[in-house]
Amino acid sequence: MNEYIQYLEDNKEDIANWMRFSEQYDLDHELCPKCGSLLYTGKIITIPVNYNDLDDFKDDSDRVCSDCKDSHTKHDRVSKIEFRNRTIKKVLN
Repeated sequence: MNEYIQYLEDNKEDIANWMRFSEQYDLDHELCPKCGSLLYTGKIITIPVNYNDLDDFKDDSDRVCSDCKDSHTKHDRVSKIEFRNRTIKKVLN
């Protein structure tokens, strides 16, 4: 357990950056792109992370919407704002 604590202490800044980044990433990729549902099933995969270049991060874990059954990746999911804007555009066109 001491090795784990040492690892956390040695990588404190990277871990803090990742936590901030992943919180925003989850919000940006929260909803099914087809129906806007939060609910899904899927497989979680381990993705290597380059802490120095988070802009290139892409979560390709599989997701299947529990409501409309659309199959997509975590990265394909959309934010609430993006889903709202897409829906408004569809209605107005």
